[in-house]
Amino acid sequence: MARKKIFKNEIRSIPMLFGEEGRRFLEEAAQKAKPEPPEVLARIKADYEMIKANNEIWMKKHQERWAKQEEAKRQKQSTVQ
Repeated sequence: MARKKIFKNEIRSIPMLFGEEGRRFLEEAAQKAKPEPPEVLARIKADYEMIKANNEIWMKKHQERWAKQEEAKRQKQSTVQ
C-alpha cells in the first residue's frame, strides 16, 4: 500500500547547532537582522496596550465571578461538615 503524500514537499529536519557552529550562526543572524521602523514599533506598542487594557477589564470582571464561586464552595463545604 503506497503512502499518501500530505505535503507537496517533504519537510526537512532542522539541524541542531552547538559550539562554534551555533555561535557563528547567531552572530550571522544578528548581523542580518534589521531594526523595525518607528511606525511599526509604534503600531506594535499600541496593539500591546490595547490587548493589555482588554485583559485587565476581562480579569476584573471574571475575578469577581471566581470570588463568588469560591465563596459558594466554602459555604457548601461548611454546611456538609
